[in-house]
Amino acid sequence: MEVLCIGESRVDTVMFIDGFIKENTKNTIKEKIVCPGGCALTSSILLSKWGHVTYLSSIVGNDDKSKLIVNALNDNEVNSDYLIKTDEETSISYVVVNKYNASRTVLNSIAKEINVKVDLNINPDIILMDGTNYSVAAVACNKFKDKIKVLSASVVNEETTKLCKLSDYIICDKTFAEILARERINYDKPDTLKSVLNKLESMYKSKVIITLGEKGSLYKIDDKIKVMGAIKVKEIDKSGVGDIYFGAFVYGLAENLDLEKCLKIATIAAGLSVKKVGEIFSIPDVREVHNIYGKNK
Repeated sequence: MEVLCIGESRVDTVMFIDGFIKENTKNTIKEKIVCPGGCALTSSILLSKWGHVTYLSSIVGNDDKSKLIVNALNDNEVNSDYLIKTDEETSISYVVVNKYNASRTVLNSIAKEINVKVDLNINPDIILMDGTNYSVAAVACNKFKDKIKVLSASVVNEETTKLCKLSDYIICDKTFAEILARERINYDKPDTLKSVLNKLESMYKSKVIITLGEKGSLYKIDDKIKVMGAIKVKEIDKSGVGDIYFGAFVYGLAENLDLEKCLKIATIAAGLSVKKVGEIFSIPDVREVHNIYGKNK
């Protein structure tokens, strides 16, 4: 299948230190890596590496960092015809990782959103969106109304909630879900999980998956609420775990897998990703994912 990915591209600088950052102290970097990242970019590369025709529409600057992004797309055979170049700086993130427990402190400098007119002269089967680059996402949803639309929702704002209403699948984190449902999830009270999920699916008439971090993913099949547990592995860098989960879920859709199989593929891919450093460098081999999936059907 063909997938149009719309959203963020950035360049990450991932730095490892001994312990936690403390205010007003000097810290020595033990290891550093510079790597392209961002939800839409990482998903597009994953999908291309895993065998699907992929396009990326994203905002990048006219600077050296954008060259890293373009080179990564070219190296992985992602179509970059719909990249939007501006005079602003390319989005960057500085990620400081505690090497002892993989906890992260992230500083983001995000490129300014702009409204642009883009002629999408393609016919994708799936539209993947991360809530940014809204003007292009809105055009794509309107033009490809009969196509599968999947949204990774993490920031509560007007644009994201509009895209929720246009999406067939919404993957969001616990905080996003709680804010929109106006209800807290309490793991000691299972009814709260059911209530929050049902509220979101009722609001947006979409299939909703709520990621719960180390506790896994909350979803519903045949009106039954389920939780799929996360894979427990030794974590090194969690920079791209959510983005790889999202891209792998869309891969499952592109392979015509049912919801539960899509979630299993996504869970395995996310678990494997934290064992490596750097967002796009953490994308696992699809053969390894299928090998683990085959052993755990």
